[in-house]
Amino acid sequence: MNKISREANSTPFPNLGSVGMLVPSEVILYETYLTIADVEQVTGLKNIRQIPFHPDKFLGSDLNFVSEDGCKILSVEFSSASQYKTYKDFVPKNFKTPLDGTGEEAFIGPDIEDQTPHLLVFRQGIHTVSMTAATTCNAGKNRLTIDQLINIGKIIAKRLI
Repeated sequence: MNKISREANSTPFPNLGSVGMLVPSEVILYETYLTIADVEQVTGLKNIRQIPFHPDKFLGSDLNFVSEDGCKILSVEFSSASQYKTYKDFVPKNFKTPLDGTGEEAFIGPDIEDQTPHLLVFRQGIHTVSMTAATTCNAGKNRLTIDQLINIGKIIAKRLI
């Protein structure tokens, strides 16, 4: 894993929520798991930018991808493997669908009732990854298809091994 350590014995994923929501003792270079080029290749979108952690603009994840006009496209959070159960329990049972082929276990679903599925959560080894495909700025639809979201998840899962 690529990281810049400030403490000799720190752990990259403390048993808390997203590392991006903490002030960690080390900086993890999440871009090694998913790049702008990866997102552009899978989606066909161009001129994507990555925006740093900025919760005031609803960009509170470890990786935040936006379109050229600043509309959020994709947010990715990394946490410990134990967080998978928390995510699974948080999404109501009738609103999620198990998913094979992405990480060791995964599910997709909406994070809001009656919405198109745009949440993918998977566990791979010691990691849990939560991905949210955001809606466009001016319309009530996702910028990514569920297949694009799954393909991006597979890229991350392979790099976490």
